[in-house]
Amino acid sequence: MKDEARLHLKNKYSLVHVPSTHKTARWLEVYKAAVAAGDSPEQAGITAARDVFPYEFKERAVYSEIPVSKILGFLNSTS
Repeated sequence: MKDEARLHLKNKYSLVHVPSTHKTARWLEVYKAAVAAGDSPEQAGITAARDVFPYEFKERAVYSEIPVSKILGFLNSTS
């Protein structure tokens, strides 16, 4: 799991801590399920953040931070 993606998740969803690799993987699972259910990528990211980080998540910077598509690129890269 790329550290850069984890840091972007922290910033985008205003989390108190950088999420663990386990929580990041869980966020990705919930994200994919939300997209499959018809949510837009950004809404799916919010849905996943609410589910995985319920006590930390804040929506204030969601749309001003890096797009979810770029975070997914970091998660899917092998370098």
